[in-house]
Amino acid sequence: MYSEEISSLGQRKGEKMLALLGNPKKSVVKQTVLGYIFSAVVVLFISFWCIWQHIQVTSMGYEIVNLQKQKMESENIYTTLQIKCAGLKSPQRIEDIAQQMGLKFPDRIEVVYLPQVVNSSEKKINSLWVSIWKQVPKHIARGLFGAIEAEASE
Repeated sequence: MYSEEISSLGQRKGEKMLALLGNPKKSVVKQTVLGYIFSAVVVLFISFWCIWQHIQVTSMGYEIVNLQKQKMESENIYTTLQIKCAGLKSPQRIEDIAQQMGLKFPDRIEVVYLPQVVNSSEKKINSLWVSIWKQVPKHIARGLFGAIEAEASE
């Protein structure tokens, strides 16, 4: 009897506790369902993010290929323009155009020679030769260059 009263008291207290806390099986089920839903949302988010990244990488790859094609086309245009420029600059072409315009090569009489402009390094070399020339005795210079002057005068 005593044991029956204790067990009935225990059952009553347990029932009161269950009534206060709610059904433990329902709360565990709610937590698991919420956990599964949260996990599914996280997995979906991560998968969408990975797909988005893959799409971005693929589109960048296509863009790189297009830019490389544009670069190759630009380089081809540049080389053809360089070839055309070299052809337009050729002396033979310029001479032909000048003859078509009525220009001709000048005679020897028509040529005017201008004094040559000497830069500073050439001035130093010239002054060095002048100083060496002044040190050469005149009779040696006449002997060396006398024959040349005679040929020039003839």
